[in-house]
Amino acid sequence: MKQQNFVLTAGVLFVLAGCGSSSTSSSGGLIGVRVSDAYVVNAQVKVGAALLTEASSQGAGYYTGYATHDIVEVSEGVNDMNQNGIPDEGEPFTPILNAPSGYHNVTPFTTVLIETDSNFTKMNQLYPHASVYRSDFDFDVVVASQNSLEISKENSKAAIELSYEQAGYAPQLRIINGSEVSDEDQT
Repeated sequence: MKQQNFVLTAGVLFVLAGCGSSSTSSSGGLIGVRVSDAYVVNAQVKVGAALLTEASSQGAGYYTGYATHDIVEVSEGVNDMNQNGIPDEGEPFTPILNAPSGYHNVTPFTTVLIETDSNFTKMNQLYPHASVYRSDFDFDVVVASQNSLEISKENSKAAIELSYEQAGYAPQLRIINGSEVSDEDQT
């Protein structure tokens, strides 16, 4: 009886060993990231050369795909301010966002982290409330902002600074007859 329990326990541990938190290996595997400033929809999300796809069944702003660990880059996304899962008129484009290899969240904080060459001392000075929430800044800012107005303010500050750096202004999404158009298209 003891031998059967040992074999059963060893078998369960063997199966659980394959269910660890790491979802990729050095040769690649299925990974998922959440993109949040507000939740970001309709974005182009790349991990290295691999393009991830939006997986709305996993929740707003979630993208999955097969890739090896690499820096995550998000572009052309829309901040889903009303959280209905689609871009609507007046919802702003998100700035280009990045996250370090292995991160599960892509946010304005993770983007600034890369821009500072992972200088956590500087990040702690710039965003003291966010650094207390999670010192590596790998967290869903929508959830954190619901719990802390100060984190919401720090996230807004980071997002606005990124937008101005990238575009000189915070561009707005315009939808006319169901099609996205830029300010130049309306003239």
